[in-house]
Amino acid sequence: MIEVVPFEMKHFDQLELRELDKVTTQGFLETLQKNAEHAGPAYTGLVDGEVVAIAGVVLLWPGVAEGWVFGSPKIAKYKKSFCRHVRNKLAEIEKEHKLWRVQATIVSGWSGLMRFVEFLGFQFEGRLSQYGLNKEDYLMYARLNHG
Repeated sequence: MIEVVPFEMKHFDQLELRELDKVTTQGFLETLQKNAEHAGPAYTGLVDGEVVAIAGVVLLWPGVAEGWVFGSPKIAKYKKSFCRHVRNKLAEIEKEHKLWRVQATIVSGWSGLMRFVEFLGFQFEGRLSQYGLNKEDYLMYARLNHG
């Protein structure tokens, strides 16, 4: 069972990243590590005290945020519970910070992540050609709150 706790900087050091996360998110991860305490709300998923995932948003400007998730290989065992927790926390964050748009960029071709963001209510908006550090294409998704 996943326990959700407020994010702490030490959780980054305790998280064993998936290989794809190591390659495709290095620049963002480094920036986030330097600024995470001031970037926006974030939460950590623990299983038996071990960090298995970290997720949150960077508040870009009033009403708009960028969502992010880092997971360990172990998160696959808890994917249903993890997805529900992220969806619920995202709704709380949107309400608390009065967000009308949360966007997320994901590396093209990672079908599991596409299903994940679509489960969360994100809609595909377009392809970002050569967006990654290694010139990978990314996909832009957004979750809009019309309320």
